[in-house]
Amino acid sequence: PHDIHWEASIAIFAEGASAKRTLNEGDAIGFMVAYCDADSPDGRDHFFGDVEIQPVNGDRNLGYIDADVFGRLTLIE
Repeated sequence: PHDIHWEASIAIFAEGASAKRTLNEGDAIGFMVAYCDADSPDGRDHFFGDVEIQPVNGDRNLGYIDADVFGRLTLIE
């Protein structure tokens, strides 16, 4: 019966850099949103994300390992 609103802040760094990168309109970044629930002692209960990952050697559990599976987000004003 209640609306839930989530907010997030994202900092972008160039690979190997210690300073944040400034993004501009038209820039694109890899992006994926996922939810993981691991309350049971047997491991992960639920996991879902907004990007369909094509299996690599039968493995779709790649979102936290390989940013190449991320979707593409283009910034607009």
